[in-house]
This record gives sequence, C-alpha cells and structure tokens, in this order.
Amino acid sequence: MRLDVYADGKLSGLLEQPSPREYRFTYRETGFPVSLTMPMRSAPYVAPYLFPVFQVSLPEGPLRTTIERGLLKRVHAAGDMAVLSVVGAHLIGAISVVPEGASPDQARDAVDFSSLLHHGTDPAFVAELLRRYAHQSGVSGGYPKILADGDPPQGTMVLADWIIKIPDAEYPGMAMNEFYSMLAAQKGGIETADTHLSEDGRLLLVRRFDRDTAGNRLAFEDMASLLGLPSSAKFSGSVERIIKTLVAFCEGSLRMSALEQFFRQYALAMILRNGDAHLKNFGVLYSPQGGGDDVRLAPCYDMVTMAAYAPISPTGTTHDIPALMWRNTKRWFKSRDFAQLGALCGVVHVDRELETIASGVHSAARALADVMRNHPDNHKTGTKMLLLWRDGLQQAGLLREHAFPSLEP
Repeated sequence: MRLDVYADGKLSGLLEQPSPREYRFTYRETGFPVSLTMPMRSAPYVAPYLFPVFQVSLPEGPLRTTIERGLLKRVHAAGDMAVLSVVGAHLIGAISVVPEGASPDQARDAVDFSSLLHHGTDPAFVAELLRRYAHQSGVSGGYPKILADGDPPQGTMVLADWIIKIPDAEYPGMAMNEFYSMLAAQKGGIETADTHLSEDGRLLLVRRFDRDTAGNRLAFEDMASLLGLPSSAKFSGSVERIIKTLVAFCEGSLRMSALEQFFRQYALAMILRNGDAHLKNFGVLYSPQGGGDDVRLAPCYDMVTMAAYAPISPTGTTHDIPALMWRNTKRWFKSRDFAQLGALCGVVHVDRELETIASGVHSAARALADVMRNHPDNHKTGTKMLLLWRDGLQQAGLLREHAFPSLEP
C-alpha cells in the first residue's frame, strides 16, 4: 500500500509498507517536515511499525472497529495503513494522508447538530452515526468520537470543526465527567479546548484546537510521537520524560510557558484522579512552516476523572493508578510531589498555582453537584467524581471544606 502524505496542503512524501514489518517514508523535494523528529532528508525513513506521527490520530475502540469492518468487506485487509488510508484526509493537525494520486481536499459530510443533540443517546442513532462518519474521523481516543464541520448548537460560538464524543455504555456519564473535569481546568486558569455539553448531559462537543485564530491548520504531535513510541506504548512513559521533551522542543519563553502549563495540567490530573493521563493526552502545536521555532504545549483537551470507573473506597480513595511513572513509580501525588513537580518545571510560585487550580476544582465541584440534581441517571458517576475530587484535594492539602459541596444524599 502506498499513501501520499501532505503537510499544510503541500505534498511532502510517500508512505509505503513493502512488507508486514517494514514501513518506509520518503520525502519529496517540496513540502514541509511531517514531524519534529523526522527532518527532511533524501534517504528514506524505515521502521518496523507505522511511524508514530501517523499514529497520532488513528481511531481506536468502536470507531476503529467500524472502519475495519468496512475494510474487510472491500479489500479483505485491515491494519494501521489500511485504516489510515480511510481517515487520513481528516486528521487532527496539519497532516493529510491519502491513497497515492488522490486529492487531499476531501469534503466532509455536514452533521445535523440539532438531530445529534436530540437523538444522541439512542443506540441505533449512535451506531448509524459511527457508520456514516467513520471514514472522516481521524481522531484517537478510547471511546467513540467523530469529527464534523458545521455550526455548533445555539448559545456557543459559531465555528466549524468539532470533535463529537458519543455515549458509551462501558463508561456511563462520560460526557458529563469530561465536561466538568474540563470545567475544573478552565476555572483553574488552565488553557483548555472549548467544550459544550448536550442538554441531557450525555453528549460532548469539543472544538478542535489544531487551528489558529485565522482558521489555518496547525501541526499537532502528542508525546508518544515526540518520543518515537507507537500508540500502544502510551502508558509506558514518565512525567520526567515529558518535561525533558518539552525542554528539548520548545524554545525561549514558549518553553517556560509550556512547562508551566504542563505543571498545571498534570497537577490537576492528579487531583481529579485522571488515571488516563497518558502520553497521548499531552501534545504540542506548531506552525508547519515554522521550522519548529514556535512549538508550544497544546491546550488541555482530554481531562477526565477515569478513576470513577474503577473501584473506590467509601471515602474516595481510588484503587486505580496513574498512567505515567513519577520518580520510578505510579502513584497519586501528595503535597511534596506537587512541590517537586513545580521545581522540575521551573514554576516560581507553586503554592499560588496550586491554590488557583484548587479553586477551579471547588468551583467545578459545586457546578457538578447542582447538575446532578437534574440528571439522576448520572448521579452514581457524579457522586464518585466528587468523592475522588475531595480525596485528591485533601491529599494535596488543598481541600476547603466550606467551599466543597456536601456529599450527603
């Protein structure tokens, strides 16, 4: 299989798979680099698995299953290259991948947002949605999501390009979970992707963050890509490696800003008990034409309280563990760990930053408690989230009893 690779609309190279365990990428004389770790050169790049930069937006879970089912009907083959050939024209970031000779400018079907929000919890509608839009949804993640152009619902900014996260029976209340976890980030002074929750609390829309203010595509790479690791290794990294990676790729004031933002994002993940904060949940943005001189940390885009789907004690102590290593172990932070992380990131006023983050968690907790009264079917997940948040704040020495909602029934 041979695929043309475009970066920012210009043909950059040819991606091919000569054998099951050999992938080859060769640059053309024109175009832009496809990755910060793959500078332009005449010799081909060769790897035993699909290059990590092309795995950044490969679908996972139900969406990938839908795509592969369609592939088996037509070409009797599946795998990363085959899936990439289907969704490659619609990836997050500045890269487009299409079958050799095909146009990278492929239109997306418009999504009827009103129908989406009205029928979004119906299993048959969800199945049809995945079937219809799977081919245009190059977006990674563990539960169903698709990409769409169109006007968002009334009450939000009228902009195109949304990531639509669909209900999944395996993770009840996930849309509500992510919305209020992201609200904690926003209220805590962390740059976040814009989100919108449907009225029934079961569908989440996230505005794409890989566009600048003029609508131009920005290059995006997650930490797995920057570390040269396949997506399957997303749980094998460490907090320290992410910090070293940001230091290596970000320059000047952008480096300082990236480290400060990473401190805020990861500190919040620890407090909210986000056991899914792995290498693919942190990434960088940059201009394809910039030569890597404007690399900065991407906004918070995938913050959830994943421990809500694992066993917890009556007091909120989770049996889940973090996704990444910290000081050679996987454990939830205590007060001293936040101070050490701040020092490693060069954060000057760690206590002040933590107070701001904690204020955001307290504010989101009150909002979550209020909305649970109107959505009793999400009460179980919401209650577990509040228990976990309370325990996370307490372990960090940041709990303010008077500001946190009561957990009494």
